[in-house]
Amino acid sequence: MRDSFTEWAIEGESSANACLSELSHLSYLTTLYIEMRNAKMLPKDILLDNLKRYAIPANGSPRLRTDRKLRFYCVNRSSHWGDGISRLLERSEEVEFEELSGTNYVLFYPSNRETFLQLKHLQVSRSHEIEYIIDSIDQQFLEHGAFPLLESMFLRWLNNLQEVWHGPIPMGSFGNLKTLKVEFCHKLSYLFWISTAKGLSQLESMIVENCEAMQQIIAHEEESKDEYNGTNLELFPNLQTLILKQLPQLITFGHKV
Repeated sequence: MRDSFTEWAIEGESSANACLSELSHLSYLTTLYIEMRNAKMLPKDILLDNLKRYAIPANGSPRLRTDRKLRFYCVNRSSHWGDGISRLLERSEEVEFEELSGTNYVLFYPSNRETFLQLKHLQVSRSHEIEYIIDSIDQQFLEHGAFPLLESMFLRWLNNLQEVWHGPIPMGSFGNLKTLKVEFCHKLSYLFWISTAKGLSQLESMIVENCEAMQQIIAHEEESKDEYNGTNLELFPNLQTLILKQLPQLITFGHKV
């Protein structure tokens, strides 16, 4: 249904148009590409468990590089998020959020639904309530790594972002990350703890620009001060591109805190 019908009815409102919740009755539906003008048109409890391929943008036509993509524009997590959307997120390979609201985090790890084992690309932009990309502060430390297939992470215009990951970080997380780009995140003072940076052996490109509070790229946890003596680029054996630009508070690439 690409470049065709976009005037879907919002569930609960009176309209002669079809509602996206009707797709739940298509039990043999395995492929779906759909356009919509408003994120409210996607019912939060929609069940599309049989989908094997999908591209569901809330606004605009996405560039497809994976089989399963979600793109949300102007979504309020508290109002528009439900079990159905969480099920889709769990299986998505590519996720984009722009102007996400109603929450101070993007992804909650771990959760009953959102395990993100298939996630390869994550982009978050212009979401000014966001303080953390991943929040695991109330969870017990897990032994296995999280986001094992994540290849790229782009963070842009997140004015209140304080940490990429808030809470315990499982060892081996982000082990497949190849591209990291962070721009205009003015409250972010560091990117990763040294324990996480150690696992970024596949990282090829790191770009950090226009982050006013950035003081260091890699920070040391208190318990690691005696284990590591400084930080250098040997942490990233495959790093090919490093751009650090317009970081007025930057003191060092890595420093004990």
